[in-house]
Amino acid sequence: MTPASAATVLASLDEIAADPSHATRLHQNAAYMRGRLKESGFDLGSSRSPILPIYVPEVEKLCELSSRLHQDGIYTVVVVYPAVEQGRGRPARWHAG
Repeated sequence: MTPASAATVLASLDEIAADPSHATRLHQNAAYMRGRLKESGFDLGSSRSPILPIYVPEVEKLCELSSRLHQDGIYTVVVVYPAVEQGRGRPARWHAG
């Protein structure tokens, strides 16, 4: 980790400690997004993290989803076999905050 990255993490932790409403809001946003995605039929697995995995079994559809998210300004990284079991590919690093 670079010194600048470490300083950013430390400053972020200080901010969260000083104002816990940031963490509360993050979890509210994640719960809202999780609910809307599930209503729309997306497979989110059992994750309770603010980072929302969306499981897409077909690699071609997964890549299309990732491309559309990028077009909308949402950065993702596609995770596919062998990093995950076959049929459990997903865009990674999609943050609901």
